Amino acid sequence: MTLTTTAHARGNQAGKAGLIIFLLLLLLLPGPVRATDHAAGSPASAAAPGRPEDTAFQAPAFPAPGADALNLKITKRYALARDGSVRHRLYVRRRILTYKGKKEYADFKYNYNRFYQEVRLIKARTFKADGSILKVGDQEVHDIPAPWNSEASLYSRARQLVVNLPAVEPGCEIEVELEVTSRFGFWCSEYFRFSDPILDKEVVIEAPADIKLKFIPPTRLQLKHETRKTADGRVAYRWHGHRIPGLTPVRWAPNPAEQGYCLMASSFPDNAAVAAFFRQRFPGLDRNDDKTTHPAPGQKNRQAAGT
Repeated sequence: MTLTTTAHARGNQAGKAGLIIFLLLLLLLPGPVRATDHAAGSPASAAAPGRPEDTAFQAPAFPAPGADALNLKITKRYALARDGSVRHRLYVRRRILTYKGKKEYADFKYNYNRFYQEVRLIKARTFKADGSILKVGDQEVHDIPAPWNSEASLYSRARQLVVNLPAVEPGCEIEVELEVTSRFGFWCSEYFRFSDPILDKEVVIEAPADIKLKFIPPTRLQLKHETRKTADGRVAYRWHGHRIPGLTPVRWAPNPAEQGYCLMASSFPDNAAVAAFFRQRFPGLDRNDDKTTHPAPGQKNRQAAGT
């Protein structure tokens, strides 16, 4: 899970200090994972196609030379509340094209932090080439300490949700949907270009009308963008990309954000606002715990000389 404040914001030193302290909290501190209808029972079970969304995805022809997978549909929906909490719904539908793609995507992984987040898996399924559908069972869903924190897992609340999708082979399609609830403000980095091509990606951010959001759109992609008011008076911001080719892997290449393929958004106008937000929730951040008194320059030498 990548957490990014507005890259264009410039704050004072106190703001930067607050941001650094928060990032350290993310690393050193890990909501539980809750499963809903992702499993019919315990083991992975086959289901006959029924509703239209349960049939194999009939994607239009899209050339993907050298790709290991095709991202058929990626949807990200963020719903912001006035108290700083955010509900994030993620949906991914992906076609596996090669054995390397199988190795890369058979395990769906999502990083989060229990200190301020809760993850709910809604569904995870494999659509086989023969038309059968395998649902993920409880034994295929794992909530583990974050691998990068393995040596300090007792002191960290950073976690990784791992979903083992069944019977993943070239030619099949996989589908995962989950919801993440966060309680410490909003910021996101949404990549609109990966190493594997994207047929369709949509990002929707919905917020109260009086919350002003900051955006940095991709500079090297033309996305469809629209802003509209919802029936309940909120504002919805939408970005949509279609038929985006994959990036050719290049060693030491900068990440997609630095290459101009990333949408960045935040509810914080600058780093000073980030610092103020966390000072309000963690009053002890500004407390000086160092009670040690130090002699004035030259005083120590005078004391040693008996003067």
